[in-house]
Amino acid sequence: MDIDEIILTRALTKDDCIFIPTKEDVSKRRALSVNDIRNMNLELGCVKMSPQPECNRNLCYHLRFRTFDGAKHGVRPTAREASRLMLSSSAQVTTKSNALMMQWGQFISHDMAKTTTLNNQECASCVNGQHCFNVFISRRDPTFGQFQCLPVARSTPLCGSGQSSPREQFNENTAFIDASNIYGSSERDQFIFRQGAFLKTNIIRNRVFPPVDNSQNIITGDDRSNLFVALAALHVLFVRQHNRLAVTLQKLNEHWDHDRVFQETRKIMGAIVQHITYKVFFIICYYFTFYQFLLKGTTVMLIRQLQTNSRVLMYMRANKSLFVLQEFYPFLNEKWQQVGGIEFNDGMFKTAHILTNGIDPLLRGMISLPAKMPQRITPAVTERIFGNSDLAAVNIQRGRDHGIPGYAAWRKFCKLPSASTFDDLNTTIHNSIVRSNLKLLYGGRLENIDMYVGSLLEDPLEDALIGPTLACIISDQFKRLRDGDRFYYENEEIFTKSQLHE
Repeated sequence: MDIDEIILTRALTKDDCIFIPTKEDVSKRRALSVNDIRNMNLELGCVKMSPQPECNRNLCYHLRFRTFDGAKHGVRPTAREASRLMLSSSAQVTTKSNALMMQWGQFISHDMAKTTTLNNQECASCVNGQHCFNVFISRRDPTFGQFQCLPVARSTPLCGSGQSSPREQFNENTAFIDASNIYGSSERDQFIFRQGAFLKTNIIRNRVFPPVDNSQNIITGDDRSNLFVALAALHVLFVRQHNRLAVTLQKLNEHWDHDRVFQETRKIMGAIVQHITYKVFFIICYYFTFYQFLLKGTTVMLIRQLQTNSRVLMYMRANKSLFVLQEFYPFLNEKWQQVGGIEFNDGMFKTAHILTNGIDPLLRGMISLPAKMPQRITPAVTERIFGNSDLAAVNIQRGRDHGIPGYAAWRKFCKLPSASTFDDLNTTIHNSIVRSNLKLLYGGRLENIDMYVGSLLEDPLEDALIGPTLACIISDQFKRLRDGDRFYYENEEIFTKSQLHE
């Protein structure tokens, strides 16, 4: 009996409902992988071919000549120039929050979204074609001047989008906060990680870890879990928590089968992730945001029909947590004394550190380390990430690929004071030198300012880490995620009051 037959023939009985399998024989069906969908889109012509570079349609023309109709009068700076001149800084301004806050931001962003990219092999040639939207580099760039470009593959679009409708990006993960980064985002995924009521584990040096591959990477519901060693530590923690809860539920409910125990545990784990996000993470990091935007005039049952804009979600999901990165993370022993540490760049794809030392020293270090204020980005991200790349520049370019409106448009959306000149930005960007540099960089055109750049340059709100534009967008996003989720843990009939108090 294969996996599909097991799923179809097994009835999960609950107190007031029985899940009855369909009689249709689907055992011979094959689920399409993301690669299958991507290849079909390309083969069937669902992805519009970008025009070949021609001078009268391209940047070289607009840099040299005025257009006949006045369009494209102001050309945006390259994403690398915007990152290097406005965002990159080694200044260390810390906050009351700790570094674990940053890591939780990345953890839940991986729960909500994952963009897939088109074939990027051709991007290394620095020619922008159907699949590539490279960041071109100035020869005067002090760090990357020897390179022609930073290769960037375009995000995979949904079939049919980008022609008669705006181009929309493919989200490989479920958009809800539901612990999908722990369990996967498909029925078939779970059997990679699941063993009966439990998640699969390995014992390494007398410690419990998820399964480990030949490269010493842990295998979890999201293949980005090894991106940074502290992110991997959180995945280890939640695998252990699932199995601990499953043991407890099994003892309390001996009549439950493995499916019931697994699903009830998964439900509780999703609630834990939601509770930490809304009741701890938001209050610590975005105190003003949480009360001013998220809760104001909202009831849980008010907005059941909401649908999240995937372009914004998948652009913002991985970017916010990167704002507050530190360059060094200490290891602390049981007495909270430092016993080593790791540089940020050395911790990328290096899960072996926690396989050898366990997760406790690193998590203690994250708890004790103040988070960095997000208004500037460390050179570890803008110059040295993945060897020699600029992730801030890639994020700016990704926003342009996704068609994210500019900073001025988002200010209008958030009902901030109108701005017709750069000096009018003084209500959110107080430093006149920063505004002058921004004006110079973007050729005096407010509408050209990238959302990523403008929002990061804003002064933070009181008792918050971010300025008003990001406060508005992030709060609106998480409000929709909460109010549009039938399984949000505080909704009626999801948990009893006594269960919520535990």
